[in-house]
Amino acid sequence: MSHHFLSTIPRVDDVSDAPDSSGRPGRPVSTAAVIVESAPNLDMNTVDDFRHAYRAAFDALTERGVTAGDVVVLDLTHTDFVSVDAARALAEAHDLAAHRGIEFALVAVTRGIERALTVTGGDRLLPCHRTVDAAIAYTGAQ
Repeated sequence: MSHHFLSTIPRVDDVSDAPDSSGRPGRPVSTAAVIVESAPNLDMNTVDDFRHAYRAAFDALTERGVTAGDVVVLDLTHTDFVSVDAARALAEAHDLAAHRGIEFALVAVTRGIERALTVTGGDRLLPCHRTVDAAIAYTGAQ
């Protein structure tokens, strides 16, 4: 059975608070937030599709040119179970994002996800947020 992971790339044009070189406040900044939504279970049956989905998200940002503020959010809102292999995939996603200079955030609201991350030590590497908006705001504040 094939599992589908939805990946969207909304472009956001924002205005920076930092003055430009002439001292004028704000300049347009183009950023992208790529949201990768997960299946109800991340296990041996779905982890390869999941890896493919987040790698495709990183590739999409890398191909257009990574800019400050670009973020990939792994949205596990509808995921109830994460296997040990899937927890490793989450850590791999974090490392790949860092290697490519892309901000990375994780959305997880279920106890099963939090427990899996705690057991594997992923909770120290991957801070969890309750909503996609909170994850994007957190990465923007870094």
